[in-house]
Amino acid sequence: MASPGSAPHEEPFTATAELASDAADNGNVRIVFRAQGGPLPAIWSLAFGDPRPMPMQEDGPKRWKLEVRLPKDACASWAAIPHIRAASPSRSDRLRILVSTQARVDLGTKMDDQFIVNNATAPSLYRLIGTDSQRRLTPNIGLIPTPEGDAPHNDGLCAPAPTGDEQHIRGHRLVKIGDDEPEALLLDGEVLRRTDAELADTGWARSYLHNRGAAARLTDHARPDRFARIMAPLLRNAGCTPQVIVGTSAAAPTALALALRMESPQVILLSPAFLDERIRRQLITDAAARGIRIDVRAGSEETGGGDPNRSIRLQAETFTTAVREAGGNAAFTQFSGGHDLPAWHFAQLRALREAAKQQQYRK
Repeated sequence: MASPGSAPHEEPFTATAELASDAADNGNVRIVFRAQGGPLPAIWSLAFGDPRPMPMQEDGPKRWKLEVRLPKDACASWAAIPHIRAASPSRSDRLRILVSTQARVDLGTKMDDQFIVNNATAPSLYRLIGTDSQRRLTPNIGLIPTPEGDAPHNDGLCAPAPTGDEQHIRGHRLVKIGDDEPEALLLDGEVLRRTDAELADTGWARSYLHNRGAAARLTDHARPDRFARIMAPLLRNAGCTPQVIVGTSAAAPTALALALRMESPQVILLSPAFLDERIRRQLITDAAARGIRIDVRAGSEETGGGDPNRSIRLQAETFTTAVREAGGNAAFTQFSGGHDLPAWHFAQLRALREAAKQQQYRK
């Protein structure tokens, strides 16, 4: 019995993700999240195309449950939050987000601090983007146990990135690793450089362009043509001559704009997020006129909850079709999973391997 005046014992919060079915319709499987403790827990997973946590349903006293479906070969990350309100934006937060990129970053950091998972194996994107790649990170998210989903080597994401030939360009780091030719330029370099051991097997020398910071990333990629106009000559002067440029999410339009400025023959766009319709139309026109090869890939779960205006998969397909109708060279591929680093990891590896084979064929 608790002594008079002592604080009541609080049950520790725990959360698990379990495979509930080996197979289902359309190749999907059922995943069950369970939690114990917590006032109002939620599940965070970018696999479902939305950074907002999904509230769990009560399943008994201080017990919670949430069921989802994913492709059986999807690669997806997750974490639980004990109290959804503690990681949700207030009214003042929502107002600040509209006018401040730093407020958006702060909100992501606030949510990241709440993450709990039974077996953390990797750091979230909130920890990775904009962080010095030489800083060792603590894992705070896990992988959803789909039966055929390959597990990326997450240990590298926590460890300091491998070193290479490094130059500083207008607040960015450009780090080259590998032989001189052929060269792939990868944006979001502070994240991807930590996975270099696997990217090295694709057959490319890798040049990683680091962001100046998490908030600066959002600012830079909001105006991709301006970024490309400034950075392209500086990258050339630094000896960067990529045959392919890779960009993901908000960095994808920037990758295309940069490839056009640097006259790279190919670009890989993973889950491209076009934030401005005028910029999107101009990139379609310029890409078709230049004849650059555009490899567009998006996830099966990037549907925007059924809202076509928020569906990155649909927007990626529409962009590909528009480039082709304008006379350009573009192809679309769907990968299993969502707007999530594990899914992008394997999609990128496949895309770079295919691009390397095309490069050898052209020789």
